[in-house]
Order: sequence, then C-alpha cells, then structure tokens
Amino acid sequence: KPGAPFDDGATTHPGTPENMGTRKAALITARPREIFENSGVEVERPVVFEGRGDTLARQIDETWTIAYDGSAYNIRAVSEIGRRDGVRIEAVAGDEE
Repeated sequence: KPGAPFDDGATTHPGTPENMGTRKAALITARPREIFENSGVEVERPVVFEGRGDTLARQIDETWTIAYDGSAYNIRAVSEIGRRDGVRIEAVAGDEE
C-alpha cells in the first residue's frame, strides 16, 4: 500500500510503501505466444496472482504494489473469484521506487 505523501517544501513526494502483510498466492504468467505477440508493442510482463479472499485481500486496489521474488508488480485490476472464495489480481512488472 502506498505510504502517506510528504512535502519537502518544494514538491510533494510519494510516501514509502507500507507492507500490509504476506499471503500465499498462485502466480500465473502469460503464455510464451502472448509475450511474443506483444513484444513489438511494449515490454511488459503481465502476470496474474490468485489467492484466498480474506479481509486484507479484499482491501487491495490499483494503488498497491506487489513485491514478489525481488520484483515489484503494479496492480492493474482486482476482481473476486466466486462468492468471495478468492481474489484475482492482474498486474505488470514495474519499477521499484
């Protein structure tokens, strides 16, 4: 979750990301064909995380970032799986700031 922004007197800077917790999730990467088709457009590594739908998972939105295996992923979309059985998070690899 993004931290509170701070003002240094000249500009406002984004706050330090706040660790909200650790959860187990399945990581689903794009098929090699999809990556090849998109390689001429822009280099993005689309991934999908699927996990349990607990109280923390239901708070996740597009302003959050996922840290996984040394990489940061910017969340593009969040949706529920079934009747609150889980959460599906679509993300792309981004710069860790």
